[in-house]
Amino acid sequence: MKSKNAFILSICLLASTYSFTQTIDIQSFATGLDMPVNIKNAGDDRLFVLEQRGYIRIINTNGSVNVTPFLDINNLVIDINGGGDERGLLGLAFHPNYSTNGYFYVNYIDNNGDTVISRFEVSSTDANIANQNSEFIILSINQPYSNHNGGDMAFGPDGYLYIASGDGGAGGDPQNRAQDLSTLLGKMIRIDINNTSNGNNYAIPANNPFYNDGDTNTRDEIWAYGLRNPWRFSFDRQTGDIWIADVGQGEYEEINMAPSTVAGLNYGWRCYEGNNTFNNTGCPDVSTLTFPIGEYSHSNSGNFKCSISGGYRYRGSAYPNFIGLYFFADYCSDEIGTLQNNGNSWNMSFSDQFNGNRWVSFGEDINGELYIVGLNSGTIYRIIDTDTSTWYEDADNDTFGNPNVSQTTANQPNGYVANNTDCDDTNPNINPNATEIPNNNIDENCDGLDELIWYEDADNDTFGNPNVSQTSASQPNGYVTNNTDCDDTNPNINPNATEIPNNNIDEDCDGLDASIWYQDADNDTFGNPNVSQTATSQPDDYVTNNTDCDDTNPNINPNAAEIPNNDIDENCDGSLETDTTGFSYLMYPNPARQEVFFVFDENEIPFSIDLFDFTGKHIKTLSNFSNHIITISTRNLASGLYLVSVFKANSQLSNKKLIIN
Repeated sequence: MKSKNAFILSICLLASTYSFTQTIDIQSFATGLDMPVNIKNAGDDRLFVLEQRGYIRIINTNGSVNVTPFLDINNLVIDINGGGDERGLLGLAFHPNYSTNGYFYVNYIDNNGDTVISRFEVSSTDANIANQNSEFIILSINQPYSNHNGGDMAFGPDGYLYIASGDGGAGGDPQNRAQDLSTLLGKMIRIDINNTSNGNNYAIPANNPFYNDGDTNTRDEIWAYGLRNPWRFSFDRQTGDIWIADVGQGEYEEINMAPSTVAGLNYGWRCYEGNNTFNNTGCPDVSTLTFPIGEYSHSNSGNFKCSISGGYRYRGSAYPNFIGLYFFADYCSDEIGTLQNNGNSWNMSFSDQFNGNRWVSFGEDINGELYIVGLNSGTIYRIIDTDTSTWYEDADNDTFGNPNVSQTTANQPNGYVANNTDCDDTNPNINPNATEIPNNNIDENCDGLDELIWYEDADNDTFGNPNVSQTSASQPNGYVTNNTDCDDTNPNINPNATEIPNNNIDEDCDGLDASIWYQDADNDTFGNPNVSQTATSQPDDYVTNNTDCDDTNPNINPNAAEIPNNDIDENCDGSLETDTTGFSYLMYPNPARQEVFFVFDENEIPFSIDLFDFTGKHIKTLSNFSNHIITISTRNLASGLYLVSVFKANSQLSNKKLIIN
């Protein structure tokens, strides 16, 4: 272990090498958060932000915050009293195998005011939502006071869960709990959460420094001790070293660092505040203590400081000037600090003040880029180097960059440009200089608007005139998006109008004028006036006329020959034909095929029978009958309607219609 004397030289070097860098700047990334206090990644490109009142929210790569919280345990977390209250939801750690087991761990102060370490699981159906009912409590720690809760957690390179615990609160650690190995207060705790055998919620790693040391009063979970209020710790992703920022009592803030393999370190509180004696009562020999590699006083740099917020050692690639720097911040001065190894010493620098934020935490994404959390501003910022520029990928070579793919470097990388205004970096025809093509649901010019063709609606029937249009991203007065009106001067003519048949007007704009069609069930080409339908084309077995008076009989229609004295209106003229001569006979069959028979009264044998076609042309005359039953062959006659005239003594007696099939 390092001795205090070894650190006196280090601190003297620090005191002589304070500097103020202007290259550190911040860039707003996500806003609108309520009292954010911590930020972690889950091994993917999302960031998970803890809100102190008991919510975890997801920030996407574009800085948008999901509306639905990833986890809502507000009902489990103690009500906090606003800024200055150190309790609430404080820590988050994702299991190293989170991508397969979905486990993550939270550190919060419950409604009894005690620390709870518990495990939750992600939903099996939605990676952006946790299973609210999956809590499994790992460990609870009684908190005697309302402050100095620590609360940070992280998995180390060894796969074990590390938990930072404060000294229990009040001022000056009145019970000297940080030096008391029988309590978990004021400690770095290290447990094995993968081993829950024998009914335990966790196991003690066998190489924990006090494991099986023979002292039953010592807590085996302790990895390191002598901490006041470790407000954020982290592991160097390159070396595995652990970095702990410990909040001081009233004068000094300190930064501790140790290799992750070195166990049992005593960081000296309450014996020392930083490198300065605080209360030596009940303290071990100074040679057993590990002193900070960096400290600063509350009056350092002229800006009042009060409380350190620990961060990370930068291992990203965007800002080469930052590589190896340890980033931290002060809650009161709103300054961002860095600690740089200069070989034999650590050089501490501070940025300008970023007032109004109240820095409470840092975050590291999967690429090692850093973020900082503003409690009061509710904003997550990127930490950037002003000596570099941000370049954006131009994959489609249209000179416009993709805002979601960038590098921050001093020199322009190949395939990257300075602007980030492309809205589709896979298509060179889509960029801010492109010409907008209307009505294709594509924003070619990246203005956030898709231009449409609008059509004049002069008759206000909501249907537009295809011949009068204009192109615009917003709707002009008196214009609509459709162009289906076929008469924009008449509101009763449009695609929603009801077609009125047989008026030579296309009311519904379908290009067709509807007609009324009448059923022709007997296929005599004459329709039934009582059975109809309206259509733009002829339905099967329907005709346009409605003059049939019997649609069940093809021999009854306006073209049929009237047969007298049978009480049937064959020609549908509304009257029945009768023979008033008193001369009657029977003619059958009718319709006839090969022959037709005439049956007369024995005393009424006719003089002649004449046959005419329906045009009046005389076909034949038959006479000299000797029998009152007469047969006439029709084999050689064409099918059609004929007129039969029967004469007696050279005077016409009767006419009848004959149908030959």
